[in-house]
Amino acid sequence: PRVTEIVFELMKATPQADSVGVVAPSRAQADLIENLIEERRMVDRHLDDRFQEDLDEHFFVKNLENVQGDERDHMILSIGYGPTPAGVVPNRFGPINREGGERRLNVAVTRARQSMTVVHSIRPEDITSTAAGARQLRRYLEYVRNPALAFEAAVPGTGEPESPFEEAVLAALRSRGHRVESKVGVSGYRIDLAVRAEDGHGFDLGVECDGATYHSSPAARDRDWLRQQVLEGLGWRIHRVWSTSWIRDPEGELAAIEASLVAARMTPPEVAPAADRAEENPQAEPRPDEEASVSLPEVRRQTGTPAMLFDEYSQFEGSEPVKDPMAVTHHYLAKLVERIVADEQPIHFETVIERIRNALQFGRVGSNIRKRLEQARGRAIRDGAVVADASGFLSTADYIGPLTPRRDGSRRIDRIADAELDAGLLTVARATFGAMHDDLVRETARQFGYRRTGAGIAAKLEQRIEHLRDTGQLSEQGGTLVASRDKDALGSDTLP
Repeated sequence: PRVTEIVFELMKATPQADSVGVVAPSRAQADLIENLIEERRMVDRHLDDRFQEDLDEHFFVKNLENVQGDERDHMILSIGYGPTPAGVVPNRFGPINREGGERRLNVAVTRARQSMTVVHSIRPEDITSTAAGARQLRRYLEYVRNPALAFEAAVPGTGEPESPFEEAVLAALRSRGHRVESKVGVSGYRIDLAVRAEDGHGFDLGVECDGATYHSSPAARDRDWLRQQVLEGLGWRIHRVWSTSWIRDPEGELAAIEASLVAARMTPPEVAPAADRAEENPQAEPRPDEEASVSLPEVRRQTGTPAMLFDEYSQFEGSEPVKDPMAVTHHYLAKLVERIVADEQPIHFETVIERIRNALQFGRVGSNIRKRLEQARGRAIRDGAVVADASGFLSTADYIGPLTPRRDGSRRIDRIADAELDAGLLTVARATFGAMHDDLVRETARQFGYRRTGAGIAAKLEQRIEHLRDTGQLSEQGGTLVASRDKDALGSDTLP
């Protein structure tokens, strides 16, 4: 019943466009929740439009086994295990206890874009099973109860950078006189580089590189902003350096790190980094064990983290209103096609039609107007100014291909040329030094400007991934997809 109440409370309190989902450990628990929600809908019909199946991201109730790949703005995780009438908690947690249960749980807790609500009736200390998934569940419930204390313990660092990229950043910072340590640990998290305070006590700034630590984190959301959010919640000031940006402009990136360090030293954090605290407080005030649901703070992506890897899309902006589009000459229309193609290449012919309609400010494109525009395209091609491919994309005769993909969430995926999609996938793969298949799809879609990765977008990107693998431009290494040319880019000779 509590999960049902939260579902309806969320739908009443959030914008219509926000999506909601529920995940439960087992199929039986998911079925029960779904039945209870259906019963509630029978008496509370004013939210029926939030449950429609034809929504891009419709409401769902799923279990750990089948929630992979699904994301929603607001997620509810229901842990439906509890004590017996005698007060004993049987440590039987279904799929969580089985082999790979910890991976299923990791997937479940990273499905939310904005907020995660956890509903449970057991305490972390009730979980005594030694199964990997059960231990992970206990740690997660400890985090839900008190995020700061859950990550209090320091973990010794290795003291050695784990990639040539980290070595380059470490050497550059030390050459500027900064005292920097590598692999400073906070619980299960390790910060790639940590800059010591000027007096040598504590750390003023953590520097995260997309090297081995970033690469080894199991989920994209964990690798990207959730991990940083947790560390900042513990008092760390974090500056992220992307390898592609470093390789292009190491001096500029180094200056940005030092600017962040100056800012951090001017405004000390309220909480000292856990790795440098004197001791834990064993007398910390306990949290109520009766708490049935805990809503975690809304997590928003930090501005500029990670950096936008794609260029902003630049549209043709000409405006020359005409009263009668049928009176415009073929020569003029052909030249207009050339100008639009030169500005936005590669561009689909249907998009060219939209740009001409907007530029000349006429209404619907009927069959007669379309015929004239097709003739104008043909003339531009015959003149040698424009070339067309079999998919309907146009470019100028001297076009050599997009150097970088372009970001514009208003473009339909089928209006982006295959070559540009390929460039986007490879750019993301290089920036992450490799990514798991689903993560590569989602992050590339986000970089192209899509807020949500719908089925059509995912299918198109997956098709291009297969093409890149078939042609050897992407290869699988240790479960991740790596841009093949990056093998050379990792060598020290490419780094300053």
